[in-house]
Amino acid sequence: MKVDRIFINTHRYDFEFTRICVASVRYWYPSVPVSLIFDYSNGGFTYKRLCRDWDIGVLDTHKSKYGWGFGKFEPLFLENDERFLVLDADTALAGPVLAKLDPIEADFVVDRETQPPEKVSSLYYDPEAVKRIAPGFSYPGYTFNTGQWVGKGGLIRRSDFDGLVEWQPSPQLKYKDIFKQADQGIFNFLLHQKEKEGKITVEKIPLMIWPGEEGREGSIRLQTIRDKKPDHPFVIHWAGMKFKQLSDYPMGHILCFYNQYANSRHTGLKNIADETMKRYFGWEKRMRNRFNRLTRPKPR
Repeated sequence: MKVDRIFINTHRYDFEFTRICVASVRYWYPSVPVSLIFDYSNGGFTYKRLCRDWDIGVLDTHKSKYGWGFGKFEPLFLENDERFLVLDADTALAGPVLAKLDPIEADFVVDRETQPPEKVSSLYYDPEAVKRIAPGFSYPGYTFNTGQWVGKGGLIRRSDFDGLVEWQPSPQLKYKDIFKQADQGIFNFLLHQKEKEGKITVEKIPLMIWPGEEGREGSIRLQTIRDKKPDHPFVIHWAGMKFKQLSDYPMGHILCFYNQYANSRHTGLKNIADETMKRYFGWEKRMRNRFNRLTRPKPR
């Protein structure tokens, strides 16, 4: 089932990662529809130039303040049956991810992972405590990171979060002792529950690579990205990482590559600016030399 659109969740302080994420998407998919989801919790901002340069749109969220992660649910509530890929801003495509996703018929596609019980409780939700609000619920044995997933509109509605999330004035979890990591725990639980009830289908595949732990799929070779080879159809996710420079990050060479690709969109403007400055400084130098000649003391 074809992915119709890619949504990228971002906020005011994620500009650098956002432009890199967008550049990586456009590197592999020049024409796929892309929309940004803006979270206004940290104040207003604009990506007009980014949208213009890469031909991408913006999801109208009425300038909502979502906080950590909840904006990623908005594509679910659209009144259409569009199939979409949702990405966090601090991600990049390492290869033709959509080519791997398109043949899958499931309603949702998530990264396949298996966590020990203590990690499930700290990163997602407490499988035992959740039975207080969902009697008879049983943990299905898998979890997924919500920085990258495929969904379909119209299958999950805002009302499905009733009793679990307070949406106004900004989304808040009602059971913070049970659900962890903002949107991540509640979304894992909801998909687990819907899947168990037979209301949705969920496919679990190797989708994400965390740069701090490359062992699952091996090292990403930059040359394969340069050559656009299909060797690494994965999303790289720098979740929770903060470094001063892009080159300091694990797999920083890939961030730098896409950053350079993003900068290349402005090459024409840069050349015009450089030529203008050359002409200006050439004129300025001629004027200075002429002034020096006119003001030079005449020999007696």
